[in-house]
Amino acid sequence: MQPIGDNIVVRVTAIEERNSSGLILGESPWTKCYILAVGNGYRVSGGDYMPLTVKVGDTVLVHKMNTEHASRIPPFLYERDGSILPGSFLCLIREQDIVAILSKEEIEATNIKIKME
Repeated sequence: MQPIGDNIVVRVTAIEERNSSGLILGESPWTKCYILAVGNGYRVSGGDYMPLTVKVGDTVLVHKMNTEHASRIPPFLYERDGSILPGSFLCLIREQDIVAILSKEEIEATNIKIKME
C-alpha cells in the first residue's frame, strides 16, 4: 500500500508509562507509532512536491485522539503479511498529526513501554 500526498501509514501500539520503580502511572494520552509507508509529500506551487520530514522506519509520538479518529486500515489488507502485532492496529494519519520523531535513546529515557495484550 502506497499512500499519496502527506498521508502516512502507521502501526499504532498502545503505550503505558511507568515510573522508575515500574509502577504504571495510568493511561497515557500519547501513542507510539511505527511508520510503515509515507506519501510523496506536499504539493507546492509549480506542481512539485516537498518531501515529508518523516521516513519509513521512524518511531513517532502522536496524540491518542489523532489515532482514535484516524482512518483505520481494514485488517484484510495487511493480516497476511505479518505487519501487525498483538494489541496494535494500522491507520492512516497526516504528517501534521505527528508531535515528535523519537530516537531509540529517547524511547528508553522516557520509560515508554509497549503494552502487549
